[in-house]
Amino acid sequence: MTPPRISSQPEEFYSDDPEKKRSSASQKKRAGLLALVVLTAAGFFLHGTFAGNIGINTGKAFEFGQGVTQTVACSGSTALRVTPNSSFVNGSGGSGVHTFKSVTVSEIPDSCFGVDFLINGYNATDNTPLSLFNTDSKTAVIYDNAGTFQVGTGGAGTSITSASKSFTIIFDTPVATSNSLYRLTIQSGIHTPKIYSVGDIGAGGGKVIYVSATPFPCGATLSASCTSLEVAPSNWNATPDLPTAWCSSGTSSNQNALTGTHPTSSVIGMGLKNTLAIAAGCTGGAANVALAYRGGGFSDWYLPDNDEYLQMYLRYSILGITGADYYNLSDEDSAGAGLFGYLGGAGTASLASKSLPYRVRPIRAF
Repeated sequence: MTPPRISSQPEEFYSDDPEKKRSSASQKKRAGLLALVVLTAAGFFLHGTFAGNIGINTGKAFEFGQGVTQTVACSGSTALRVTPNSSFVNGSGGSGVHTFKSVTVSEIPDSCFGVDFLINGYNATDNTPLSLFNTDSKTAVIYDNAGTFQVGTGGAGTSITSASKSFTIIFDTPVATSNSLYRLTIQSGIHTPKIYSVGDIGAGGGKVIYVSATPFPCGATLSASCTSLEVAPSNWNATPDLPTAWCSSGTSSNQNALTGTHPTSSVIGMGLKNTLAIAAGCTGGAANVALAYRGGGFSDWYLPDNDEYLQMYLRYSILGITGADYYNLSDEDSAGAGLFGYLGGAGTASLASKSLPYRVRPIRAF
């Protein structure tokens, strides 16, 4: 089906069926009225804080899966493609309902780096946004973090699939039914940083286990500033927490220690730097597995150091971990032995051979 168009000029009409012919004047009047309704409805949202938006399928129920292109404030002359998607939820007695499950937005230009996209849906009768997910959440917020798309403020209950120049925002518990949705708007505006609390779902899909009021150094060279730690979800891998050797082969050049002659590496925010150093000297192993994880589209997952791991230990009950087991850390002592933490038990740390398999749970600082 050809996507609906917003136009200020009536389209030409032709039919060779005498029963379907209409007068030119009557046709133009109706076409002009439709154009006015569409433009008025779309224009209503231009008066808000956000400068760009689109109205999709205004005036009739959605054709789900049908993409519509339109520019927004940040995209300039580049048109974004917006595609709503539905899913069927079974009900008792053979009943069921189609729900507004997700939205895919693609062809997003680099000029939208750093903005928030806000998505709202409306019914056919008024301008009050519909509840889209959870019970009463009406706005889906997506942050364009330099081309990596993340769940924005108020996004608990949604998840994102991030790809090159596109994203799909998925409502975990959709509320709006497909036949109630007549209009969809997408707006672009200034990014509002999300304020996280311990236990929240992070942008990478894991659990936030640590939040600091004072930023700490983080990143590959400790030149970035972070305030929070997020732990990958329990299903982060096809075989969750699969035991893996600390270093399968090779020699780590990390050589940072909790004690001894080497500088301590167990400071919150240090884990990524440690993990990269391990991977530089090891072919295969826990560091490589953690660095390869791409939860939420991020490439900054790593093995925790001991201090970061302590925060995991303190909150292991929210991480989907049961029982006591050892997990790989990114620390090593001056003799080169791997340092492993004990989760779900006494919370002690131990040294072990780098070749022995222990569990892996990536984290990220942000």
